[in-house]
Amino acid sequence: MVKFHAQAYKNGRMEIPSNERDYFGLDKNDIVLLVVRTPEGRGLFWDQLTLHDRLTIPLGLR
Repeated sequence: MVKFHAQAYKNGRMEIPSNERDYFGLDKNDIVLLVVRTPEGRGLFWDQLTLHDRLTIPLGLR
């Protein structure tokens, strides 16, 4: 389990920090489980990393 803070862009896209990607050996096409916490609530979802280890937070969790 990895905990990190990341700023999501306006359209819900975010990037896993490079030091976390390197340490855990995450690469393009890896599937990850993310827990999203916001002031309004929290949720979790599975996603596949894309180029530069970017992913998009589903609309219901933003």
